[in-house]
Amino acid sequence: MLILSRRAEQQILFPHLGIRINVLQVKGQLVKLGVEAPRSIQVVRQELVEADARELGEKPSRQALDHQLRNELNLLNLKIQSLQVRINRGEALELDAALQQLLTQYSELDHSLQDNVGMAATPDKDSPIRLMVVEDSPNERQLMAYLLASHGFDVQVATDGLVALESLRSADRLPDFVLMDVEMPGVNGLETLLSLRTDDRLKHLKVFAVTGLARNPQNEPLGHGWDGWFRKPLDVPSLVAHLGAEFQETLQPASV
Repeated sequence: MLILSRRAEQQILFPHLGIRINVLQVKGQLVKLGVEAPRSIQVVRQELVEADARELGEKPSRQALDHQLRNELNLLNLKIQSLQVRINRGEALELDAALQQLLTQYSELDHSLQDNVGMAATPDKDSPIRLMVVEDSPNERQLMAYLLASHGFDVQVATDGLVALESLRSADRLPDFVLMDVEMPGVNGLETLLSLRTDDRLKHLKVFAVTGLARNPQNEPLGHGWDGWFRKPLDVPSLVAHLGAEFQETLQPASV
């Protein structure tokens, strides 16, 4: 360490570095300095450097956050698979409580993605694909809407067939696709589909069944039934890919 005694208006030079320190004022224990340095050399106060170092030490790195969030997402996926195995075995489960717990954990993970690393999927603001999800189960409806929205879709929900029909008939702008459960109280999926196919404004809507039932074409309207059939448990990536392909087809010019 080089120790120098300088008075006001004196200088300290570092000629090879191009740095000049001017002693501007000396008052008691306070010394006012002016530092001239090339633009390529950053000059900052020590307390700022120490503050930045403390902040970096307190915040985990982006890589660490990514790793943590991937682990949490993998854990949730494993829980879902475990739940499905238990359902297939016929074990008695409190499904509503289990699904609600998963929804809560997915919601917390979503907030972590947004707050910590900004990785949450962002819908295409110019022309997102518009979906209506018709599902009577609150947990399934909420989870399905969340997962589809996270893939960039503009999602609207309806609690049953009657609500869906009323919403569609009064809508200024129709959805691109309707995803509908088949077994619902009140107006079920098939009855809703029949009503849609006899409505001049709504009959051309693309409507996909999302159900645990096997498809039976004999129960569908003649001419134009379901546009697709997706079995539960739902394979979301497959559904997303299918809807994306269907949407691209609608953008193609009609052949003459």
